[in-house]
Amino acid sequence: MQGRKCGIHMIFREIQPSSSSESFSSNDKICWLRCQCENESYIREGEKCVEIQQRTAIANNSTTVGEIPIQSDSINNTRNYKIGDKIFDYGCQRTNQKCGTNMIFKTISKRRFLELTDRCLQKCSCINDEYKENNGQCIRFSV
Repeated sequence: MQGRKCGIHMIFREIQPSSSSESFSSNDKICWLRCQCENESYIREGEKCVEIQQRTAIANNSTTVGEIPIQSDSINNTRNYKIGDKIFDYGCQRTNQKCGTNMIFKTISKRRFLELTDRCLQKCSCINDEYKENNGQCIRFSV
């Protein structure tokens, strides 16, 4: 059964039972399987798994990060970011990616999301210490 399809973009995977359920089976012949998303580019929604970026594009409502509303296009590079802008990044794929001139996304926090993927809070920041924020941009400074 392991590796067989069990739903849309889902397969059976072997899991380790929790310590509380181990008392049920001290028998080495029992295999525990769970129907899970086939890989990390999918997230579970009900009885199926959908692509993380597809899920973000489907959501018409904005996600709020602190006080800043972030539209679903924030996962794509279609938006101009300013220094300090924050986004939720499912899969943490935007870490160290460019968000503007001399700016990259830096991870503020990383959490496991629904036991399937990581969710990072990313902040658009100056690329390194050679650059300082000036009027919402990162400018190289000389010593």
